[in-house]
Amino acid sequence: MCALLCSRLWSRSVELAHFTAEAGKVYYYRTQLVMSRSVELLELDPLDSDQGKYLITFFPLSVSTPKK
Repeated sequence: MCALLCSRLWSRSVELAHFTAEAGKVYYYRTQLVMSRSVELLELDPLDSDQGKYLITFFPLSVSTPKK
């Protein structure tokens, strides 16, 4: 899986995560931008299903795009 942050304010940041997806299962991940004066880091963290469903209620525009 790959997460890409594109913004006019920040340079492009990419985070990668390796996992094996199974048909019919749902996976939840959270991205976080961590910044300091010298470091810009995009983090991609797996979540359990309860936390993922809870966070989606606050961020309903979260979308994913499957690759073919």
